[in-house]
Amino acid sequence: MAQETGEVFLFLIDLSHPDLVTMRFVNNQVDVISGGNTYMAFPFELTIPDDREDEITRVQLAIDNIDRRVVEAIRSIDTPALFTLRVIRATEPDVAVAGPYTCTLRNVSYNALTVTGDLSPFEDMMNEPFPQHAFTPATAPGLFG
Repeated sequence: MAQETGEVFLFLIDLSHPDLVTMRFVNNQVDVISGGNTYMAFPFELTIPDDREDEITRVQLAIDNIDRRVVEAIRSIDTPALFTLRVIRATEPDVAVAGPYTCTLRNVSYNALTVTGDLSPFEDMMNEPFPQHAFTPATAPGLFG
């Protein structure tokens, strides 16, 4: 419950898609092994937006474009990639402090310096039917009669 700690917290990201080999990154200066997987040290930033009632929350991801494999992977797919985010302590890499959170990568753009995109926690929440079930004679015959 302290306001400060000497612990180092790291973000782990898994980039996966059925057409790709899963790519794993950690925002650290050295590679990290977590859960039997090696996460490549790679500079990236996650920007958490303000909590607003009138829009769906999207996290902005910016990965430094220092390795051509990231852009090549994004170019090679035509459907959104999945990102899994986890937060770990550097001293306990196999224990997740937060997550895993699965998101889809959308609105990807890239230039010589960065690859950016929005991580959306929901596929398409605004187009989901509400309520989920409809009361019709086929689904609720006792209401009609």
